[in-house]
Amino acid sequence: MTTTLITDASIAWKLLNGIFISYKPAGISSRIMRSTIQKLLCKELNEMHVRPPTTYVCIEGETNKPMTVSTRPSFADNILAAGPRYQEKDIKLFCPIMPGKDTSGVVVTGIGKGKIVEKSTYKHVRRHMIDKICASMQSSHQRKMFEQCGVDMESQAAFELAVQGPIRPATSKVPVLYSIKCIDFESPEFTLEIVCLNEYEDYLKTLIHELGMKLHTTATCTQIQCFQYGLFNVEHALLKKHWKLEHIIHNIQECQTILDNNEYLLHQKSASLLQQTNSE
Repeated sequence: MTTTLITDASIAWKLLNGIFISYKPAGISSRIMRSTIQKLLCKELNEMHVRPPTTYVCIEGETNKPMTVSTRPSFADNILAAGPRYQEKDIKLFCPIMPGKDTSGVVVTGIGKGKIVEKSTYKHVRRHMIDKICASMQSSHQRKMFEQCGVDMESQAAFELAVQGPIRPATSKVPVLYSIKCIDFESPEFTLEIVCLNEYEDYLKTLIHELGMKLHTTATCTQIQCFQYGLFNVEHALLKKHWKLEHIIHNIQECQTILDNNEYLLHQKSASLLQQTNSE
């Protein structure tokens, strides 16, 4: 193996495509380790020779006289305005296995985009097609909702529970989807509003992938945002600038008031999710 001194960041960037092996120490999570590697790579790349700001053509002078044409560096592309040339979000790292915090040892990590393994078209997808599949998914999960509750679909108990509305499953390990609908569609991007229980990130991403397959195309989840958890919504959430002692103590008191007014949240005696609430 030959060694070559590289001072150009663009050349080094092109070489960051493949897999590498790192040794994870115990006491830190895999996400922190991945973020640390991204920061160190960005720091070294930005310390190398990076491309200069792009230029733009400037035409000056009076319109009734010969004008002067010149090129100037673009201030919009200057690192003082646009930020460093290489940022953490530009470096994609993928680990097939994410070891826990107490685990140490070898970690295989992929970096870069790699080869394209799948392509698909999306121009045939329409809003009504997404709505139809979402309705089908919701219907199948509603049946699953009763099965997880341990109730026979043909029994009187199932009918009485159905009249009460959505019910919670008997176990907290199985995700249950209560509602799914498309609230925004601008091809090829769309937004779904999902009401579910016992969900986790990979489950929601898999749900979007399955939706794409049923549409005879490929769908990928790019962003997930939680607006509400039980009776707590974004209005109760503290922004990053409010992560301080005073605001956290005040927020604890607000949350405790909601819990006191809705005791069924902590001591659930009914399979139904619909309860009379007195929260403010």
